[in-house]
Amino acid sequence: VVAMIGSAGISILITAFWGSEGDTVIRLAQTNWSLVVIFAVCVVLLQKFKRNPVAVMVAAGVMKVAFAFFGQIR
Repeated sequence: VVAMIGSAGISILITAFWGSEGDTVIRLAQTNWSLVVIFAVCVVLLQKFKRNPVAVMVAAGVMKVAFAFFGQIR
């Protein structure tokens, strides 16, 4: 059961960072860096600062909207 949960988590992580184009090769140039930053910030908030997971999920959504908004301005 633990292996199945871990496999699903890794699959979701790969899909989020590199997309689901069916290409099995992970390339650094294709990495979605905004999502990597959001993930790193959320891990720090959860592990180091022991924040509420629901609040961290809301903050992740707000960060994604902010990245998308400021990305369209350019």
